[in-house]
Amino acid sequence: MFRRVTGIVVVTAAALLGGCGRDSGDSGGATTTAGPEATVADGPLAGLDGDKLCGMVDVALLEEHFGEPFADALGGVNPPEQDGSVVCTYPSQAFVDAEIADLANKLQVTTTVTHVTDASTAQDALDASLADDGKTLAYQPVDGLGAVAGYAGSDLNVDSGGSHLVAVIAIDGAFVEVVTQADPEGTVEQLRPIADELLTKVESEPR
Repeated sequence: MFRRVTGIVVVTAAALLGGCGRDSGDSGGATTTAGPEATVADGPLAGLDGDKLCGMVDVALLEEHFGEPFADALGGVNPPEQDGSVVCTYPSQAFVDAEIADLANKLQVTTTVTHVTDASTAQDALDASLADDGKTLAYQPVDGLGAVAGYAGSDLNVDSGGSHLVAVIAIDGAFVEVVTQADPEGTVEQLRPIADELLTKVESEPR
């Protein structure tokens, strides 16, 4: 199966339908609606939490490239058994407004940052990430993004759903996997500007 399931923080329909609204803050990013979450304590992601990750991508950037409005974001830090990934999910306004039975085809964009501890090279980390049942998918390489990057469209049936743009970067000598995911579908042209913005912010985050 997909080595690191993106969007591990479960974004329930009830939470989104009950709590999300248009971002009215002046930070330029998204406002989380979830309660306080733990912060990563050590390693290359030390100090990062869901609120910080959600603030790294301007909602207007998502709206520009996906052509529809987005609501507030929901972020968090996963427990240690899930590799300590930090996740932010941006539901579209259509997702928030939909009946629960109609959510399946409504757009959500998820960003996930994970400290990779089981790969000796950036390429190994990427290949392991874009794999299904241990077999690397025939993903599309994406040049100029991190140390190495690749895109897998939803037609490749990645277990966690949707389209994935995965980039691997090095921070303080450790590999970090940065995933931008669109569910049910997002093209590399839609995801690339978001990933560019996200990598810049993750790499410059004070530690």
